[in-house]
Amino acid sequence: MPDLQVVAEIRWQWAPWLPAKRAAMYRAHPSRVGVNPHWWGRHVDEQRRELAIHEVGHHRLALSYPLGRTRKEERNFIEAKAERAGKKWWVSEEEVQRAYRAGCREIWEYAVRWGVTHEWARRRLELFRARTPRPPNDATGDSDG
Repeated sequence: MPDLQVVAEIRWQWAPWLPAKRAAMYRAHPSRVGVNPHWWGRHVDEQRRELAIHEVGHHRLALSYPLGRTRKEERNFIEAKAERAGKKWWVSEEEVQRAYRAGCREIWEYAVRWGVTHEWARRRLELFRARTPRPPNDATGDSDG
């Protein structure tokens, strides 16, 4: 279970001034997230949870950037780091392994277990696979010898 105290450290507020395509914006000092109420109203619980997880990723790494004054490459790099940090916070490496041992095999099973969309669960599993070497003689029948 993730440390939910992290969420309480952030001041969450509505930000109707954000552009329509922008769901939220994180500011590090003081820690606060402005959430676009128009975006929030058009999305379901799993998508809202994913947004909060992403913003917690920004908070855990203290990553923010000035809106409209950052190069696209830098912005994409910061967003990707926040995304990874949020995913690892919400679903630890140990939780991925627990879910597998509990019988999760399909993406939708992980998504239901973690309360997220299929796409989010797929990306979290890809991150896990990229960081975790496959053991020899795993389910595919491959061996190292």
